[in-house]
Amino acid sequence: YRPMEYGYVTQWYGGIGGHMCVDLSSSDKAITIYPIAAGQVSAKYYDAYGALVLKIRHNVGGKIIYSTYAHLRSWYVNIGQNVTENTPIGQMGSTGYSTGPHLHLEITTCDWKSQVGGCTWYEYQKRTVNPTSYVNIPSSWNNR
Repeated sequence: YRPMEYGYVTQWYGGIGGHMCVDLSSSDKAITIYPIAAGQVSAKYYDAYGALVLKIRHNVGGKIIYSTYAHLRSWYVNIGQNVTENTPIGQMGSTGYSTGPHLHLEITTCDWKSQVGGCTWYEYQKRTVNPTSYVNIPSSWNNR
Protein backbone atom coordinates (compact mmCIF):
# COMPACT_ATOMS: atom_id res chain seq x y z
CA TYR A 1 0.00 0.00 0.00
CA ARG A 2 1.04 3.59 -0.50
CA PRO A 3 1.90 5.28 2.80
CA MET A 4 -0.43 8.26 2.20
CA GLU A 5 -4.01 8.70 0.95
CA TYR A 6 -2.88 11.09 -1.78
CA GLY A 7 0.35 12.72 -2.81
CA TYR A 8 3.16 12.97 -5.31
CA VAL A 9 6.83 12.05 -5.72
CA THR A 10 9.38 14.78 -5.05
CA GLN A 11 12.46 12.59 -5.59
CA TRP A 12 12.88 9.06 -6.93
CA TYR A 13 15.18 6.30 -5.68
CA GLY A 14 18.81 6.73 -6.75
CA GLY A 15 20.52 3.63 -5.34
CA ILE A 16 23.77 3.11 -3.45
CA GLY A 17 25.74 6.31 -3.08
CA GLY A 18 22.65 8.19 -4.22
CA HIS A 19 19.20 8.71 -2.87
CA MET A 20 18.34 5.48 -1.00
CA CYS A 21 14.61 6.19 -0.86
CA VAL A 22 11.62 7.76 -2.53
CA ASP A 23 10.56 11.16 -1.19
CA LEU A 24 6.82 11.80 -1.18
CA SER A 25 4.78 14.89 -0.40
CA SER A 26 1.19 16.07 -0.44
CA SER A 27 -0.87 19.23 -0.54
CA ASP A 28 -1.67 18.40 3.12
CA LYS A 29 1.73 19.01 4.74
CA ALA A 30 0.69 17.09 7.88
CA ILE A 31 -1.04 14.15 6.16
CA THR A 32 -1.36 10.88 8.08
CA ILE A 33 1.25 8.24 7.27
CA TYR A 34 0.43 4.51 7.15
CA PRO A 35 2.62 1.38 6.85
CA ILE A 36 3.16 -0.04 3.39
CA ALA A 37 2.16 -3.47 4.76
CA ALA A 38 1.33 -5.19 8.04
CA GLY A 39 4.29 -5.63 10.36
CA GLN A 40 5.85 -4.80 13.71
CA VAL A 41 7.41 -1.48 14.73
CA SER A 42 11.10 -2.29 15.17
CA ALA A 43 12.61 1.14 15.92
CA LYS A 44 11.76 4.78 16.44
CA TYR A 45 14.27 7.50 17.14
CA TYR A 46 15.63 10.91 16.23
CA ASP A 47 18.47 10.56 13.74
CA ALA A 48 21.75 12.50 13.96
CA TYR A 49 20.12 15.43 12.12
CA GLY A 50 17.02 15.55 14.32
CA ALA A 51 14.57 13.78 12.00
CA LEU A 52 11.86 11.64 13.61
CA VAL A 53 12.31 8.15 12.15
CA LEU A 54 10.11 5.06 12.40
CA LYS A 55 11.00 1.56 11.17
CA ILE A 56 8.69 -1.40 10.59
CA ARG A 57 9.66 -5.03 10.04
CA HIS A 58 7.45 -6.82 7.49
CA ASN A 59 7.07 -10.35 6.21
CA VAL A 60 6.06 -9.90 2.57
CA GLY A 61 5.55 -13.17 0.72
CA GLY A 62 7.91 -14.96 3.12
CA LYS A 63 10.64 -12.33 2.73
CA ILE A 64 11.63 -10.03 5.60
CA ILE A 65 11.93 -6.36 4.66
CA TYR A 66 12.20 -3.16 6.69
CA SER A 67 10.43 0.06 5.80
CA THR A 68 11.72 3.38 7.11
CA TYR A 69 9.59 6.51 7.43
CA ALA A 70 11.62 9.68 8.10
CA HIS A 71 11.10 13.41 8.68
CA LEU A 72 7.85 12.70 10.53
CA ARG A 73 6.17 15.50 12.47
CA SER A 74 4.92 12.99 15.04
CA TRP A 75 4.55 9.25 15.53
CA TYR A 76 1.56 7.36 16.91
CA VAL A 77 2.99 3.88 17.56
CA ASN A 78 5.52 2.22 19.87
CA ILE A 79 8.36 -0.25 19.41
CA GLY A 80 7.03 -3.81 19.39
CA GLN A 81 3.54 -2.76 18.33
CA ASN A 82 1.94 -4.79 15.56
CA VAL A 83 0.46 -2.65 12.80
CA THR A 84 -1.66 -3.24 9.72
CA GLU A 85 -1.58 -1.29 6.49
CA ASN A 86 -4.49 0.75 7.94
CA THR A 87 -2.82 1.73 11.24
CA PRO A 88 -1.96 5.45 11.38
CA ILE A 89 1.74 5.54 12.34
CA GLY A 90 2.49 9.27 12.24
CA GLN A 91 2.23 12.55 10.39
CA MET A 92 4.34 13.81 7.51
CA GLY A 93 6.69 16.56 8.59
CA SER A 94 9.95 18.35 8.00
CA THR A 95 12.04 17.31 11.00
CA GLY A 96 15.79 17.04 10.75
CA TYR A 97 17.77 17.92 7.63
CA SER A 98 14.86 18.71 5.31
CA THR A 99 13.94 21.41 2.82
CA GLY A 100 10.20 21.05 3.43
CA PRO A 101 7.44 18.67 4.57
CA HIS A 102 7.77 15.25 2.96
CA LEU A 103 8.03 11.55 3.72
CA HIS A 104 11.34 9.77 3.16
CA LEU A 105 10.32 6.15 2.41
CA GLU A 106 13.18 3.65 2.43
CA ILE A 107 13.08 -0.15 2.09
CA THR A 108 15.88 -2.57 2.95
CA THR A 109 16.34 -6.30 3.46
CA CYS A 110 18.14 -5.80 6.80
CA ASP A 111 18.26 -3.05 9.38
CA TRP A 112 21.13 -1.52 11.29
CA LYS A 113 18.99 0.26 13.91
CA SER A 114 16.59 -2.52 14.95
CA GLN A 115 17.55 -5.18 17.47
CA VAL A 116 16.30 -7.85 15.04
CA GLY A 117 17.72 -6.24 11.87
CA GLY A 118 21.14 -7.82 11.95
CA CYS A 119 23.40 -5.71 9.75
CA THR A 120 25.91 -2.89 9.80
CA TRP A 121 25.32 0.57 8.33
CA TYR A 122 27.56 -0.34 5.36
CA GLU A 123 25.61 -3.54 4.66
CA TYR A 124 22.33 -1.67 5.13
CA GLN A 125 23.29 0.81 2.42
CA LYS A 126 24.06 -2.03 0.01
CA ARG A 127 20.75 -3.74 0.78
CA THR A 128 18.39 -0.86 0.11
CA VAL A 129 15.79 -1.60 -2.52
CA ASN A 130 13.79 0.72 -4.69
CA PRO A 131 10.47 1.16 -2.83
CA THR A 132 8.67 0.88 -6.17
CA SER A 133 9.72 -2.81 -6.17
CA TYR A 134 7.13 -3.32 -3.39
CA VAL A 135 4.76 -0.36 -3.64
CA ASN A 136 3.10 0.99 -6.77
CA ILE A 137 4.08 4.65 -6.60
CA PRO A 138 3.04 6.72 -9.61
CA SER A 139 4.18 10.33 -10.00
CA SER A 140 0.97 11.37 -8.22
CA TRP A 141 -2.08 9.56 -6.80
CA ASN A 142 -5.35 10.08 -4.94
CA ASN A 143 -5.89 6.70 -3.26
CA ARG A 144 -3.83 4.14 -1.38
